[in-house]
Amino acid sequence: MVKCFRHVNGAAQIFQSRTNATKLCSSLLGRHLFKWYSLIEDECCLLLSCRGALPPVWRQEDFRIRKIIAASEYSSVSKDQLQLRILDDVLQATLDIIPTMADALATIPHLTRETGNKRTEAIAHFESSLIYILDYVESLRTSPLVRSLIQTTEVGFPWKTRYSPCCPELPFPPFRFTYPPAGMVFICLQAIQLYVQVPHPLIHYHLTIPGNPLSTHQSGWNPNRKTRTRMRIRRIHRPRTVSRLRRH
Repeated sequence: MVKCFRHVNGAAQIFQSRTNATKLCSSLLGRHLFKWYSLIEDECCLLLSCRGALPPVWRQEDFRIRKIIAASEYSSVSKDQLQLRILDDVLQATLDIIPTMADALATIPHLTRETGNKRTEAIAHFESSLIYILDYVESLRTSPLVRSLIQTTEVGFPWKTRYSPCCPELPFPPFRFTYPPAGMVFICLQAIQLYVQVPHPLIHYHLTIPGNPLSTHQSGWNPNRKTRTRMRIRRIHRPRTVSRLRRH
């Protein structure tokens, strides 16, 4: 994976020396090329707990151009092609949060190495990253575009009579996506939410250890903020049922 990230760095240097974000993402081929690069960079950054090779402005520009194109072209695309276009744009918007996730992972080592005010700043940055990720995923999930894409229909239990003696019932009503490829968006959003649950015990530990400056009012830290953060993370990660999806 380290060798792979070296190639990612090389590709990032080629991008920055030969073109810019606006030129690259203005063409269909350029957007697909940047999407391919982003997927590889995301995997490397999450596995290596490091920051990306390209500045954040590249992803921001890709997202901005996609919004402009969507506003002008969605109305002229056939229904079948429209769902495919929406799926591609929504997936890219979903994965745009990955650099923030990688940045949060890269912050974790500082929680143990730093002391005093630097440690306070590292923990505050880590916490704000978690909250930003949650807000981003929730706003994307509840957006009209995503809600129209991940519509579901209930299905029965064809295996119930055959396996009911030995297998318990599912903890949620089974459902099928009206547009099956949209399941990838649902899976990505759920995976990102689960990612936030992984570092949560770590920040809980660093906020409650004896002698931590964040535990005192002298550092300017609001203890209620710590509790609100934990409750917010737990609340957003409650299992979502089909009935909740339908309400959206």
